[in-house]
Amino acid sequence: MADFLVEFEMEKERDLFWDFVKTISLLRKNCPWDKSQTLESLSEHLSEEVSEAVEAVSLTSERLREELGDLLLVILMMCSASEENGLFDVKDVLMGIDEKVKFRHPHIFGKDKASTPEEVKKIWERKKIEEKENRKCVLEKASLIQKEASKSGFDWESSDKVVEKLNEEIAELVLCENDLQREEELGDILFVTVHLANHLRVDPVAALKKTIDKFNKRFAFVKEKMAESGLTMTSDNIETMEKYWRQKAEILVFGNKRGKNEK
Repeated sequence: MADFLVEFEMEKERDLFWDFVKTISLLRKNCPWDKSQTLESLSEHLSEEVSEAVEAVSLTSERLREELGDLLLVILMMCSASEENGLFDVKDVLMGIDEKVKFRHPHIFGKDKASTPEEVKKIWERKKIEEKENRKCVLEKASLIQKEASKSGFDWESSDKVVEKLNEEIAELVLCENDLQREEELGDILFVTVHLANHLRVDPVAALKKTIDKFNKRFAFVKEKMAESGLTMTSDNIETMEKYWRQKAEILVFGNKRGKNEK
């Protein structure tokens, strides 16, 4: 009976959280002020709310409860704005932080041992370094693994065959029915894409960095033009954003051609 009551209370808390997420979604869709908020404008509110929450720690518990609620409101608004821009949603945020916390607490969720705060801090710092190394080197690891396999003769005979495999993996991704399957198939796509880079003698890390730089330049241009036009960065204005995106793409292409001619 006690276990049932604990589970019942946890279910109510989960419902309370997701009910609030739905409330935020309704505000973003129907309230003129909330609809107008962008990640940039919300980041200013976030800074204000953090300062007020810190100040409230030394005040009353009622004030702290209120300020933490305001802070949660802004965080969920930013999650909603990110989802509208096709970046990520609140579930991605929750899964990301849950995975990070578990990874950095191997003394709780793994086999490490820690009995003092100092030992926990050392583990935390070590896992942070591992995290950064894993993120930094994942493409290099995939590339090296495939090169080693290729040396042993375990490889496709041409880049055309790799492209065929890539198309096959993409087709399988489309047919996925759940997140677990999608994660697996997307991993296969990324792995084969890196292998294609090897076949084409292209450094996948350098290629990705150039694409990130190109995206940042275009997106910054879009944000600047939208601000100049007095428009918000929301899905309601996607056609205008795409227009500015194409404009910047043309500018970059023209600039690259002119640079080559000048050489």
